[in-house]
Amino acid sequence: MALGQAISFILIFKEDSMTHQNRLFILCSLLLFAVAPIALSVAGLSSEPIYDSTYLGELSKKTERLDSLNDKRLVVIGGSGVAFSINSPLLKQEFPLYEPVNFGLYAGLGSQAMMELALPSLHKDDLVILSFEQESQALSTYFNPTLMWEALDGHFALAERLNGAEKKALLSAYPSFASSKARHPEKFVPQGIYAQTSFNVYGDIETPLADYNHLSGLYDVNMPLSFEEDVISNSFVDAMNSFAQAANQKGASVYYRFPAMNSKALVADSDVDSYFDFLQSKLHFRILGDPHKALMDPEWFYDTNFHCNQSGALVNTINLIKELKAERDIATATSITLPSKPSLPSSGTEVGDDRDARYFLAEEKDGGFAAISLTDEGKQQEELIVPSTIDSHAITQLSSTTFAGDTAIKKITIPSSLRTIEDAAFSGCDNLEKIVLTSSKPSSYSIGHHLLEGTKANLYVPSASLDAYLSDYFFATYSSRIFPIS
Repeated sequence: MALGQAISFILIFKEDSMTHQNRLFILCSLLLFAVAPIALSVAGLSSEPIYDSTYLGELSKKTERLDSLNDKRLVVIGGSGVAFSINSPLLKQEFPLYEPVNFGLYAGLGSQAMMELALPSLHKDDLVILSFEQESQALSTYFNPTLMWEALDGHFALAERLNGAEKKALLSAYPSFASSKARHPEKFVPQGIYAQTSFNVYGDIETPLADYNHLSGLYDVNMPLSFEEDVISNSFVDAMNSFAQAANQKGASVYYRFPAMNSKALVADSDVDSYFDFLQSKLHFRILGDPHKALMDPEWFYDTNFHCNQSGALVNTINLIKELKAERDIATATSITLPSKPSLPSSGTEVGDDRDARYFLAEEKDGGFAAISLTDEGKQQEELIVPSTIDSHAITQLSSTTFAGDTAIKKITIPSSLRTIEDAAFSGCDNLEKIVLTSSKPSSYSIGHHLLEGTKANLYVPSASLDAYLSDYFFATYSSRIFPIS
């Protein structure tokens, strides 16, 4: 049975679109499936899905909705910025002739892949809006096969919609995926906002958990907003133009729209207008609206520079409605009351283990304090606990410079009071083995795409929270390097 599933999956690859080298690769992969241990094959393709309740498990639901609607659709395609920042009931109210489909999920899957997954379902009179996060990974042809396997778990036929290079990457990542399922045969039951249960029928994140800005300093330091021309790759521009051409041939209309963006994360001296002109000159279809209006106040966001809280999603959607009506010459008034900015709760200082505070130096940053470096004595320590306070100042950030080049350190313990860990915070720590995260909630920490850059260390988390970390929106990227605290 497992071999039959493997053969069926491999047959997804179109013979006429393959080079000889690709056909040889697939033949070898088929042999790999044939000789792999039965347990491994069963765990991968023919076992029960274990990721369908996770955040990524929403992918099949979004695709099913898009496939099932025969009426005109208003489809917004993108990453999690779309999932968090669209209020589809409002779109339905203002555009009653269209069925809204929120086709945004996670930039880590690949922006090009999201377009490919949506394209076969598009038809005449659809309105399609491409809205990808304003950062280099989302604006490229990046593809993560490990995360895509998890998103496709139990719905592998959707892989037929992906391009040849992505299918090849999936095959290469199969052994790791199957091994993960063999090690974790039970379904993931995620807690908190990053779960399939947080989505409404339209595909929007709709939950009171997305309440106010949880970011230290009100923005994510790991994801600055850049409007330099090189933030978007030429290959991705080509991919968007190809998608728009194919959608147009089906009778759909395609637009680009800047996503909701946290204005506090904007890189100094950014020339937004020049970038707009540059991008419009490259795209073969129109950009909808004004990028300056997409730069929203930080109070409208939740846990990244692109994830709106529920109030912010209303504001972003109202802007979209006005832009789309202007573009389509729809004369109906938009009389929707803007919500108030969510107020931030007062935060008390969380008491942690400060025994090693004397080894750290702190500096004020973004209205709080960050641990920025070690003392000379601190650089000689093999184990350190990041303190919750230094000189009576609450420490909420760990800088990329704190442990830079520290070759003595072997174990670092991070308290739950720390809110932000800057990218490459452990780079150059050649002998670092363990990074212990003490919080039971992965959402306690704001991390980026390069958390473990420059180190071979693994992450260790509370045993009871292992599943939560492995299926977390941010930490899932590092799942192969996450282990329980023994």
